Amino acid sequence: FDKQKVLSIVVTLKFECVLIDSIWAHRDSPQVVERILAVLAALAGHCYEYAHCISSVQGSLSAIVSVMMANANNNNLQYQACKCLSRLSRHKDLQASIGSAGGIYAIVDAMRSHPQDVDIQVHSISALEDLVRIDYNAKMIYLSGGIPVVERAGNIYPEFCKKPAIKIVRMTNKANCSANRRKGGPLLRIINCCSSLTASFQNNLFHQKNIHVRCQSEQ
Repeated sequence: FDKQKVLSIVVTLKFECVLIDSIWAHRDSPQVVERILAVLAALAGHCYEYAHCISSVQGSLSAIVSVMMANANNNNLQYQACKCLSRLSRHKDLQASIGSAGGIYAIVDAMRSHPQDVDIQVHSISALEDLVRIDYNAKMIYLSGGIPVVERAGNIYPEFCKKPAIKIVRMTNKANCSANRRKGGPLLRIINCCSSLTASFQNNLFHQKNIHVRCQSEQ
């Protein structure tokens, strides 16, 4: 089949909304979610217009992040999700939204949980290389313990990850130099607390959405 034509049909008929709703509905079926993420990754990588169609669906980024957190040990699902976020992260106007949706934590956790999966490492570090341009995202990389994870990827896969790892660490340290000097201070504690609450909220939201979908189906 013509892949480009299929993607065009998906966007024209606004099936991206259906795909996002399906992530919520099939949270307990990782294989189904994995296939949905693969389609979203293909859309995100096609062009800016298609990537924007995904991000404009309410709850789309939260759905991707939440399903990653709920299936941390599923490397196939993590791979598709990281690939999708990596492709979305290429667009400057989406970078802040990905970070505020908890994307940094999800990406760093995927790297930490799957150090031997080169595809996850490459897509994740590519995403972080783009996302670190936003100061908030750089702080989240630091607070999520991302620096040692990124450095490890650079050492294990130098051909693919060394240069972006150096850039990520440099920009993260630059953005956090003042926070590091005030380590343990009230501002850093507030940022850390808010970030943890964001990640917890994403996971709780996913559970609530899943319960809502199940109730509807039972009716």
